[in-house]
Amino acid sequence: MVLLTGSGDVATSLLSLLAPMIWTTGYTPVFKATSSCGGVAAILGPSSGHVLNDPAPGTSGKYATYFDKSGNAVECLLGPNGAAVDVGESNTFASSCAGYGEPGPDAAHYLGPIQSMSFVVPGASVQKAITAEVAHAIFGTGAAGGAGAPWTNPSLYFVRSATSGIQEMMGLAINVPPGSFWGIDRGSASNIDAQMRVITDPTLANQAIGFISSDQYDADRSNLNALAFQASGQDCAYLPDSSPFKKDKRNVRDGHYPIWGPIHFYTEASEGVPTSPAAQAFISLVSVPNLTNALIDAYIGANLVPTCAMTVQRMSELGQVSAYSAPFQCGCYFESKVDDAVPAGCTACASSSDCNDPKRPACNLGFCEIQ
Repeated sequence: MVLLTGSGDVATSLLSLLAPMIWTTGYTPVFKATSSCGGVAAILGPSSGHVLNDPAPGTSGKYATYFDKSGNAVECLLGPNGAAVDVGESNTFASSCAGYGEPGPDAAHYLGPIQSMSFVVPGASVQKAITAEVAHAIFGTGAAGGAGAPWTNPSLYFVRSATSGIQEMMGLAINVPPGSFWGIDRGSASNIDAQMRVITDPTLANQAIGFISSDQYDADRSNLNALAFQASGQDCAYLPDSSPFKKDKRNVRDGHYPIWGPIHFYTEASEGVPTSPAAQAFISLVSVPNLTNALIDAYIGANLVPTCAMTVQRMSELGQVSAYSAPFQCGCYFESKVDDAVPAGCTACASSSDCNDPKRPACNLGFCEIQ
């Protein structure tokens, strides 16, 4: 098997789609949910933490799950002696986790697809946008700090734990330490979704606010609303997408929406090469310059953005963005898949001879691209 651990929500949905490809490498994908910082600690922390064990009988601990060839998840046992982690997965850079920096010579760090985070409210709420300053007042000071109406009830703040990657990233965006958030830890993004979606009373709905990853939000847009976010120094608030009715992540892909970053994979390594054969097989599948069509489709299916659809990049947590041109671009294909229509400005093609615009000479996945 190849054993992974880290953030539960995104890894579970992604691994269910990657499972058929992982099986072709000769390994069975197995995942045990911890947290983003748990994924970091499983590789960069003390060696005793590199082995995962089954929960003690009678406790509420989480069991590992394996994914069959069709992507179905089934709970499983790791055995009396536990099992060594091959890959740690995180929504954040390791340096965002307390006590950790980026990997030294005995570990390696690989970047996966792009994930964004959103402030969300129940579908019955009329709220549309939020600024970093208001979000700081809400989650950093609570009602005692004079958070403005309507978000004045901390019992209706839907938050995560200090080791959660999403709370690390949201805290950085609004200048609140991840361990100092007002609100109630709901345990997971799926729990935030499930508990927030049933708030249908308009008065309570307008007081409720939380945050989840955009991939989780995209799976339940009929019951939740994402808030446009205005970062400090910005003149406007932006959604991750170009409109509330699209999933094109255009404002993420061009850098206007600020709360995003890559999925991170960490492995033990020697001279930059994973020491675990299972980790080697997994990394060689998911972290390559030219993504395969099947891998791109898996990322899109998990509501993530493949790097070939990005036009900006960043190399630190919510750091400065810079222009990016993927060696194999797929922006048109990405938008055609997520919104089921040919995007404006994109030309369909069967081969490069159909691409007459010298600025878009390459025919990639059925569309003319720059390269």
